[in-house]
Amino acid sequence: MKKLVALLLAVAVSWCLCLPAVCAQAEGEFLVLIYLCGTDLETRWGTASDDLKEMTQAGLKPDGPVTVLVHAGGTEKWRGNLLNSGESRRFVVSDDVYPAGPSLGQLDMGSPDTLRDFIRFGLDNYPAKRVALVLWNHGAGSTGGVCYDEITGNYLSNKDVRDALAQALQGRDRRLAFIGFDACLMSSFEIAVYLQPFADLMIASEELEPGEGWAYDRWLGELARNPAMDAEAIGRSIVDSFIESSLAADPNDYVTLAVTDLRELGELIEAMDTFGQALNGALAGGDFPVISRARAQMRAFGDFYDAGSDMVDIAEAAWYLRDIAPDASRALTRAVKNAVVYSRNSANIQSAVGLSVLLPEKTKGMAGEYLPGYDPLSLMTGYAGFVEGYLAQMTGGQHSFSPGSVEAFGLDPDDEDIFNLLSGFLGGASQGAPEAGSWLDGFAGADPQQPVFTMEDYEQLAEEYGVAYMVQLSAQDLESLSYVEAALLQDAYGMVDDAYGEEVYFDYGLMQDVYVDWDEGMVYGLFDGTWPTLEGQMVPMYDQVVSEEYVRSLIPALVNDEEQYLLVVFNEDNPQGAVVGYTEGYDANGSPARGYQRLEAGDVIYPLYDLLYWDAQDELQTDTFYGEEIVVGSRPLRFDYEPVEPGDYSYAFCLNDVYGGYQFTDFIELSFD
Repeated sequence: MKKLVALLLAVAVSWCLCLPAVCAQAEGEFLVLIYLCGTDLETRWGTASDDLKEMTQAGLKPDGPVTVLVHAGGTEKWRGNLLNSGESRRFVVSDDVYPAGPSLGQLDMGSPDTLRDFIRFGLDNYPAKRVALVLWNHGAGSTGGVCYDEITGNYLSNKDVRDALAQALQGRDRRLAFIGFDACLMSSFEIAVYLQPFADLMIASEELEPGEGWAYDRWLGELARNPAMDAEAIGRSIVDSFIESSLAADPNDYVTLAVTDLRELGELIEAMDTFGQALNGALAGGDFPVISRARAQMRAFGDFYDAGSDMVDIAEAAWYLRDIAPDASRALTRAVKNAVVYSRNSANIQSAVGLSVLLPEKTKGMAGEYLPGYDPLSLMTGYAGFVEGYLAQMTGGQHSFSPGSVEAFGLDPDDEDIFNLLSGFLGGASQGAPEAGSWLDGFAGADPQQPVFTMEDYEQLAEEYGVAYMVQLSAQDLESLSYVEAALLQDAYGMVDDAYGEEVYFDYGLMQDVYVDWDEGMVYGLFDGTWPTLEGQMVPMYDQVVSEEYVRSLIPALVNDEEQYLLVVFNEDNPQGAVVGYTEGYDANGSPARGYQRLEAGDVIYPLYDLLYWDAQDELQTDTFYGEEIVVGSRPLRFDYEPVEPGDYSYAFCLNDVYGGYQFTDFIELSFD
């Protein structure tokens, strides 16, 4: 996160409030309206104050051609001493010292009326040739919103933002130069559709944003030096400075930001409508399992193992669903590339083209809450109809697997039959992804070149793993199977309270080295006999982001008495993995955390484990178990992979069905013979 600058801010930051009764102002070149909903980002870390300090370093002059007007509020405590608890203020930012102006009292930043009044105030009192609006806060994508007020608990939905803009701009012959979101997950098709009538460009991120957010000193500084620069050039400056400053602060972070031309959205709306209709037809034709399996292959932005946004990149969705809707997928890919005029990603995000779209999976349980507000104005009926139909089938179905017993078999380095069996999987095919093709030119996430699995590779694998596991599934099971993971469990009987019964296990997480033979119904799993440890203590771990050159994984833990996820990064600099910090994931309001916190000496950590047991009705239940205390010292935490002693450890497959449910197979005791 940004350094704390409360003391510096009190001395160095400058603001001015120009009221209509006090001054009249000639038309300027550019007015930037910044709706700064500080929320817990300010209360806990002072990031809103940090960005205000950056604005004062941009070279903005009083009565200059560029005016930056801020409406700040929505925060219980301002660490920069700008506001009193719970109040709002409007002020102009410059590099000179001015009073902050009178308090506006407590205004709900999650109300469209507050946003509307701020836009009107800026337009009425600071006339300019061009105007832009930036919304600063948490963001939650197409099913959530932006600007969560910490005091009221309210937020702005996509429709709220549209309504505020419509009312504020009514009777004014103008469009905004751009609308920007310095917030997570807001670069989506749905949000773009709702903003289309009111602005030329949208600038936003598909992914979670680091806590530092946009580099206001750099892009505002460039605008102050060249007030006539066009909106797309400003957008490029925002994107470039954001990516570069974020990676300079943390080379391990993964970031993306894009500029979408809302004036060119018509083709994309038509393509998405056609795409949705094609998918709806596929649902009617019985292809729900195919779509669900394809969805399981897509990476959702802002995803944690137990929560997510279900926002997937549009081009990636088109890629994985191209066999169902080939013509519509091609048209959709072309349209999204035409709409996104500039986009940059960190190297560890390979497949993002700039705009996401909702494709439900983890959020299915909240569908009843968000569907009524997903498209209330019927602006995207074709795709919204597919989402509704898809959710209806997902939430209306279930499957109970009846697999055979898990068996272990040795990997003989000289056995060509086993080599031939595994080469089909390890040669590049995945569990449920369509075969690669070449029609999607330029999409980095779709490489038609599959790796070759040689006999030498197999001999090395056989020596490393020694034993593989397999289970047979029936034809009925295959029809409802989405994907398979493998679980490592430890017998916890005698280590926990007897009330859990004799069959109780510690769950250490899920492994991805699992391969499905869809023709024969066989599932094969590999396990090399080692598991992640933290300071010598075995810990559960789940992958969050996986690419060829970068993996970011999560370890559930209690950090300083708060439930968090420790972040483990695997990359060129840390091939064996390194703990870089922690994040809370999603908060109680459904907002994902911006960025992560670095561990400091004295931080107290307890790894958290899921305890699996069966109740009196033989239903699987879970509880939380706390590991041993770890106190952070002066050196980095020791993360390693260490051998697992067979003893009380067991292996099982986790069968995930197309309806979003899961079921474990029977367990088999580990064997390394």
